[in-house]
Amino acid sequence: MKNKSDGQKDNHSNGSVLVVDDNENLNQLICRMLQREGFNTDFAHTGDEAVEKITDSSFSLVLLDYRLRNTDAPEVIKSIEEQGISASYIIMTGFSNHSITDDMRASGVIDCIHKEGAFLDRLPDIVKNALGNKP
Repeated sequence: MKNKSDGQKDNHSNGSVLVVDDNENLNQLICRMLQREGFNTDFAHTGDEAVEKITDSSFSLVLLDYRLRNTDAPEVIKSIEEQGISASYIIMTGFSNHSITDDMRASGVIDCIHKEGAFLDRLPDIVKNALGNKP
């Protein structure tokens, strides 16, 4: 892991993706789909588990469900930042609330995608674009 000059850890070095969703089946499906596209993946089912994994490992991107069982994406991001870690995020949400999308984009996330329709079909391309078209 590289250290940034401001003391934050830079977790963008290896092209791997952490998938954080409390729906275990969806989590596994997304991981398998991204692995077939050549990405290294890991998963977490809770905000605490996500913070632990990103603290211990290096991830280029975090796919983060907006609402987890005991927390939400803004709280997870805050906890990660409090550890001095810089990460890139794509938020996944089942809510069609534009204020959530606007708020998350304003806070610096790369993208906010709705878990509806064919979002799984679009997800590999969204991740590739977020990582500069390379797994």
